[in-house]
Amino acid sequence: QSNTVESQGGAQITEFEVRANDYEEDRHFFLSHFFRDNYDSYLDQLPVVRSPVNIQRIEVYVTSRQNETENIRSLVAFMDLGEIPQDVFNSGLWEPGSAPTVPNNQANSLYTDVTSGFPQIRDAGEAPGAFSALATSDNFINSQDYEPLGRAKLLSPSEYKLNNQLGYISLDRELAPDEVLAVAYQYTYGGQVYQIGEFSTDGITGDNALILKLLKSTVTNPRVPTWDLMMKNIYNIGAYQVSPENFRLDIIYDNVEAGTKTNYLNEGSLAGEILLRVCRLDQLNNNNDPFPDGYFDFVDGTTVNRNNGRIIFPVVEPFGSHLRGSFRSNEAEIADKYVYQQLYDSTKQAALQFPELNRFILGGTYSGDGGDFISLN
Repeated sequence: QSNTVESQGGAQITEFEVRANDYEEDRHFFLSHFFRDNYDSYLDQLPVVRSPVNIQRIEVYVTSRQNETENIRSLVAFMDLGEIPQDVFNSGLWEPGSAPTVPNNQANSLYTDVTSGFPQIRDAGEAPGAFSALATSDNFINSQDYEPLGRAKLLSPSEYKLNNQLGYISLDRELAPDEVLAVAYQYTYGGQVYQIGEFSTDGITGDNALILKLLKSTVTNPRVPTWDLMMKNIYNIGAYQVSPENFRLDIIYDNVEAGTKTNYLNEGSLAGEILLRVCRLDQLNNNNDPFPDGYFDFVDGTTVNRNNGRIIFPVVEPFGSHLRGSFRSNEAEIADKYVYQQLYDSTKQAALQFPELNRFILGGTYSGDGGDFISLN
């Protein structure tokens, strides 16, 4: 076996190749559907993030697996908590609230209804019994609409990273399928302060359960709206401390039938346009002026996390709805040959049943910031 190691300026050059279906799952989550709905528009004028939101405070809870005693709380997390009316999914139960324009506890009636009408849910174990009538009459289902958790761990800020403008969190580890993720957060928008969920310091003391926003339940079901809160546009290239000087990224289309790999498509109105530009990863030149130059826009914290080697697309569904929208409206038949919508509407395993669409590759090279050693493996 023959291996080659390249070094440039004291830094080792490493090649990477990641297929479109290999996004990081169960690790990056939008805090509400509002942030998912606005993500593309907030990032359409890089390097500026056009978000009017500033998240000032957050508490993140996950299922406690250990015999931990510190920072442990019970909670009941709700899928519809804080969602604005158009994003309320059990509309038969919750009415528009007194402040319905942006996510907050009063955007719909859930918070008021459950805290005033079901006081027994402050004991998380009583929640299924308390909601049994709603399960029959309004399909209000445990592990779908809500998730009670007797032991949840409050994560420290070192265990996740918050994007306070775009409204998503990145955990330092992948969650197991049966783990719950729930949050409370506070943010400013238009000079007003809004809150979703309850903080541990809000006076809910002792063994009383906190009311939180559910981001991930114990059941994986793409038909349930929380599925869309899991981000599917962040990729791990296996790098750390990535240097922008030696970084190269292309999006490649693997045309298996023709036996070619190109960084563009050959059909329709997108013929010849490089895929980096189609996916909005090439909007700037080297000086961050709004002129595409054919190279990846290395905007740390927005399109790339240089510390841990994550590529972050500035669109929610780069190979799905965004790619379809890039074709002309009369090119639906052409778009059907390329758009990999199953990647976002199905589990990874189900999406792999469409190999004819799994043709996009993130490929390139990176180097670290240099050092005294080069690994020869």
